Amino acid sequence: MPALAKNLLFHHVAHLIRSPLPSIDSRFNDGNLAGPVVLEFLRCNTAVNATADSSRGGTLRETLQHWVLWNTFAEATAERHLAIERMSGSALLPLLREAKIARSLTAWQIDEALHRTPKTMNSGYTKKSALRWANLTAVDPDFALMAQMVALRHGYGLGESQLLPGLRSETGRCPQQHCGFNEQGKWACHLVWSRPRGRTEMHADVRRAEGKSS
Repeated sequence: MPALAKNLLFHHVAHLIRSPLPSIDSRFNDGNLAGPVVLEFLRCNTAVNATADSSRGGTLRETLQHWVLWNTFAEATAERHLAIERMSGSALLPLLREAKIARSLTAWQIDEALHRTPKTMNSGYTKKSALRWANLTAVDPDFALMAQMVALRHGYGLGESQLLPGLRSETGRCPQQHCGFNEQGKWACHLVWSRPRGRTEMHADVRRAEGKSS
């Protein structure tokens, strides 16, 4: 783990999230992860599938997995969840107060500062690949599906044409995301598939419950 992140404890945790495709695209950096330091960070606390595969596909797979794992871990520990695209003064003000900084600022002043901040300030630092969901599905179908599940939980709209097959109603199955620490103490996630119960099954459950109570 990088030295900066060692032995730090926090009273409050906020989860800052960005729409998955541009976020993963930026982290992927067109396949250039800046050497072993970045890979060490990706593999430090998350159970990414670390392999010797340094191809674009292998690099994209690790980037996708880390995005899902890091965000699901943050979901499980954070008190607040903030989407970058919907950032506002009213959302930031409580965080600033808890950090005991800039207490004299108002939500309106923060909104004005956000409005003046260029939206492409950091765009030059990474190379973009115009990733699509098909690219992510090709390298890891399960994690691509979990990335969409994370996105939907945080209000990122996905059109019917963008939804991966596992999330479409006609499949007749419901994916469930199971996450937690594995035996190595790293955050891991996997999918569990279940079939939605029909009315007949639900009525049978009700009858069984009524029979036990009578």
